[in-house]
Amino acid sequence: MISYTEASVIATTLRAILFGIYMSTFFYCLRWLVFMDEGWTKRKDIKWGMLTVTFIIFALSTADFGINLKGTLLSAAEGFHSWSVLSLIVESLMTIIIDSVLIYRCWIVWNKSWRIVSGLLLLLLCNVGLLAVFTYWGILELEAEEGLFHVEIIHLHEAFLTCTIVIDVYATSAIILQIQRNCITQHLLHFATRIVAESGLSYTLTSLMFLCAISIDDAPADLRMITQAIRYPITGITFNVILIRVAHHRADENTRPWPPLEFITFAENNLPNDSPSQSCPV
Repeated sequence: MISYTEASVIATTLRAILFGIYMSTFFYCLRWLVFMDEGWTKRKDIKWGMLTVTFIIFALSTADFGINLKGTLLSAAEGFHSWSVLSLIVESLMTIIIDSVLIYRCWIVWNKSWRIVSGLLLLLLCNVGLLAVFTYWGILELEAEEGLFHVEIIHLHEAFLTCTIVIDVYATSAIILQIQRNCITQHLLHFATRIVAESGLSYTLTSLMFLCAISIDDAPADLRMITQAIRYPITGITFNVILIRVAHHRADENTRPWPPLEFITFAENNLPNDSPSQSCPV
């Protein structure tokens, strides 16, 4: 059994590696969001909504890495430190933002149907409430500099991750179903289904791993730290990779007659309707 400090160092090292990968995808993603497909000419139709979300996730990811690095340095001198709760708060906020984007995509693909996303919005509001509660408890811990509510915060985060997993599975399945119902172009059907399924699988599996690690009472501390170190950087990486792959697809439209996948970047055109479609609703 390794000590808390050793586990913290291992987790922070892993997080640093993944954060480096995230940074590379972030700058590559910016290239496609801000500049034309060919060259470095600024786009006239920049999607400011997606660009803003991308920068917010970058800011939260950077803050999270800094908090974990600071917490590791403190744990080397003091053992367990309540800064880990602050990291959990930042990571949960990032999760809520990414889940909001996923729900928005689902809403757009389903022709702005509130009936489809009403349950997802309820789960999202539950997560916002849970975040508010353990943020308050986390602030009290930081002021007292001891784990006053550590167990309670972990239990709340179990509920938070459960809601997140349900949102990811439901929204991803709903998007894939609508794509399959409206796509008759086999190449686009395969590409759109794969990109949505892979991203949903990445979100869900990492959340499930972390949920299992914190739910087992006698789970070693290193397992919890490592699964947490994997879960949140992977979330940011996956978010950027989706935008990059869609941008590559958009660039190929200049030479191939493929319909766009604009639902992934907050566009609201090419939505499904009740009549037969010749292309995907995306």
